[in-house]
Amino acid sequence: MREFFPGEILLLKKKHPCGENSWELIRVGADLKLRCRGCGHLLILPRCRLGKLLQRENESEGRERSGLREEPRKEKGRIPEQGKDEN
Repeated sequence: MREFFPGEILLLKKKHPCGENSWELIRVGADLKLRCRGCGHLLILPRCRLGKLLQRENESEGRERSGLREEPRKEKGRIPEQGKDEN
């Protein structure tokens, strides 16, 4: 399962009654707290339910709001074993 960060903007499959389908992630834990970007309604969901409701996320906007920057991935390399002679 992917990680979530406060400030991310998530797009859900179904629209809220106010007509908006984008939500701002407010709190992350066992449950996730979302705020509707249209009317400000608060919603608390368990993590397992959010995966089914999630359409896609606007990562660039969410990362900018939360202050996170995308860093290049470091390649995982084999660490040489210490203490063994190669002779």
